[in-house]
Amino acid sequence: MYKIIKQLSDKIFPVRYIFSIMGFICIGTLTYIFLITQTRSLDIYILPTVCLLGWCISLYGIAVSFRNEMPKSKPNDGFFRRVKIRIYRFINWFWSVAFIALTVMMFYISYKSVKLVFV
Repeated sequence: MYKIIKQLSDKIFPVRYIFSIMGFICIGTLTYIFLITQTRSLDIYILPTVCLLGWCISLYGIAVSFRNEMPKSKPNDGFFRRVKIRIYRFINWFWSVAFIALTVMMFYISYKSVKLVFV
């Protein structure tokens, strides 16, 4: 699982700044919709904007978090070094599961958004 996410991270790492710019644009759009406009005519754009923001956060997180190789413990490493490596590997495993869960939720929200807007 980690190798697949690492390969994806290597492919999308060069465009990580685009994801951050798009995320800030989504935050600005949501701020404009919620705070500045007083009409309900822009409410149909809330769900697609939240969906796009979720995709931007997910892809930026994958691009940045899984860029480096995970260290492996060696037999001659000390106890605390091995514990540190295991904690680091557990945190990366947790982030992998979290990004997969976020991606599944984004697929669901994207489906609902498309169904809501176009049907």
